[in-house]
Amino acid sequence: MLLNVPAYLCTPTYDGSGQVVHPSIIDFWLEYGLSSWGGYRFWMAITPYPNGDDVYENPSLLVSQDGLNWSFPFGIPNPLDVKPGTRCSDPANYNSDPDLVFDPLHQCLVLYWRETKVNAFERIWSIRIHENRLIGPKIFGLSEPFLEKTLIMSPSVWRKGESEWFMWTCNGRQIFFYSSNDGLAWGNRTECSLDFKNKTMEENFPWHLSVKPNYLNQRLEFFICGSPKQKMRLWYAQASMYDLINILAPFDDFILVPSQNPLGWDNDMIYRSAFTFENIEGLPYYHVWYSARSREGKWHLGYTEGSLG
Repeated sequence: MLLNVPAYLCTPTYDGSGQVVHPSIIDFWLEYGLSSWGGYRFWMAITPYPNGDDVYENPSLLVSQDGLNWSFPFGIPNPLDVKPGTRCSDPANYNSDPDLVFDPLHQCLVLYWRETKVNAFERIWSIRIHENRLIGPKIFGLSEPFLEKTLIMSPSVWRKGESEWFMWTCNGRQIFFYSSNDGLAWGNRTECSLDFKNKTMEENFPWHLSVKPNYLNQRLEFFICGSPKQKMRLWYAQASMYDLINILAPFDDFILVPSQNPLGWDNDMIYRSAFTFENIEGLPYYHVWYSARSREGKWHLGYTEGSLG
């Protein structure tokens, strides 16, 4: 199990709140063998989420040299797209759920996010950011009708190759799979199977997820937040690179749970978390940036690390 950390990271936001949610991180050294890209080793997509207010939940980028100290990237505006949302409980049009992917062929970042129009639609959009700070146009990727249970929360993308792009999404009960030949337009969805080794975990419905490839072991690794009654905890799952829709949760318990500290910044729920890993003596050692909410309703980001056993 991973350990909670006593203090959250300082994460600047365009709205000035410093409260963030839903990180997605690229470590160019561990993932691509590059000491930096665009002048920084780490790039992170987040959205501000002050006190859970989605008015400000627009996709934004932060950069870092060490993964701990974050700043705005020079020459890139934040946010990269704006929807003047209202609270989710009202009919609203708002952004959420960024995911950041590197495209080595075109030497650019691809930023994905979800737009929701309550009682109308959900859409996936993307935008390309180049190393010279040139920002491409906003590109439409996918639309689903807004249903009682949303279909495309937390899009998480793996670029396997030039014409092999794969995406997983959640709806609070199930995980869905999409494919694309260019990472821009996405095909029809397939429902994934989710197999829990410990059947007592089966009520931990997937709410948000992140994915990374583990090429040494030829598998995809998932960090998934979910649980009954939306008191989120974090758990681990994996899928073979040769079978992308059958997902196994092999552990008997969660890998990160809310802090027991009554004054803790992360004592209410653990939310979507970003991770990277390095293989040490054949076993993955994880670097994890987890978003969490306090019982006071504040949202922040913490960093922890370790093996999963």
